[in-house]
Amino acid sequence: MKKIFSIFILAIVFSCSSDDGGTTGGSAFPKTTTMNFEVTTTDDRDASITTTIDDVDLVELSSTSPYIKPYENRVVSLQTVFKLKYEDLSPMPFVAYQATLIIKDVNNIVKTQSFNVTQQGQIFQIEYMFSDDN
Repeated sequence: MKKIFSIFILAIVFSCSSDDGGTTGGSAFPKTTTMNFEVTTTDDRDASITTTIDDVDLVELSSTSPYIKPYENRVVSLQTVFKLKYEDLSPMPFVAYQATLIIKDVNNIVKTQSFNVTQQGQIFQIEYMFSDDN
């Protein structure tokens, strides 16, 4: 009976031990950071700009470039999703221009893309998600 009890105790001890897979340091998440959303255009245009963090939207109207929206001291978890959406609201007559959308983690660009705005009302969006790879 003592052997069965000892085996049972050993099984519990080994099943409860930590298994870090040989890694050191663990995950960097959650972390506190400053996220910056930026839009630059080759010409000042009226636009609707939506910043999204984990499905929480903030919509602002802008008519100047650059547009910069910081979110300071933000606690983010693994797989936090950031989106930046740009919608052209230019009046007629329309003249084509270029828009660049940028998402930064502190001052490091984590996602950027340039778009040619060729017609009134076009919508462009970029997305970034924190993962263990970044």
